[in-house]
Amino acid sequence: MDRLVTRKVSDLKPGRVRYALVCREDGGILDDILVYHLLEPAQASSVWLVVNAGNREKIAAWIQAHLPASGVTFADHTEQTAMLAIQGPQALACSQELIGFDPTELSYFSSRTTQVLGEDTLVSRTGYTGEDGFELLLDAPQAPRLWQRLMSVGQDFSLLPAGLGARDTLRLEARYLLYGTDMDETTKQDVERRVQDLEQIINSYKIHWNPDTNKPRLMAEDVVVSLIKDGDHRLSREQDLILFEKALIGLLREAE
Repeated sequence: MDRLVTRKVSDLKPGRVRYALVCREDGGILDDILVYHLLEPAQASSVWLVVNAGNREKIAAWIQAHLPASGVTFADHTEQTAMLAIQGPQALACSQELIGFDPTELSYFSSRTTQVLGEDTLVSRTGYTGEDGFELLLDAPQAPRLWQRLMSVGQDFSLLPAGLGARDTLRLEARYLLYGTDMDETTKQDVERRVQDLEQIINSYKIHWNPDTNKPRLMAEDVVVSLIKDGDHRLSREQDLILFEKALIGLLREAE
């Protein structure tokens, strides 16, 4: 795993969690993940990866392609596993009603396996909201029962269900990056090529543009002419190039 992710895994202590990136050979980012070092009941050490759901097949294939010939076993448990996240100012108090131990015993980015409603459940003090909280991982068939129990316990803590839209707003406010929006497999060269193409189009059109001729209109002529005459004064959007004195200094990944 030390070869496949950007954080060292071999010195990760049991019960600890690390945030890391999975990168291609050229540096393109395949995904951002959490790496767990678990100590299973049989005392066999294992590493869990929690990846973005949309990248699961890609990351599984990448790992399979880079496995050593022997000594390592890999399995994808995504479809057999559910995760429920309890996040916010009341997360500690709410979780304590469920997990059977004092949640303050877990430091941030640590985890332990415990019994929740009689089922083995991995309790992890992690999240992607900028708030304190816990993520509970368990066998998928048991998730509905845990959900019902969680919503019942949560009534005393003003707990409300929330989806990825709410999570996305929170992580943006916390300045956490989102794969596919803030980072992906593209490289700096791709952005530079976009700048060169745009400059070539506009500069070429500047040479030949004459508003008094009757030549056929160029597709998107209004946009190009506006850029020539006035520059770009519209509100910035995602994927817009950031220039300073005509030099590329960045690419806008988020615009809300």
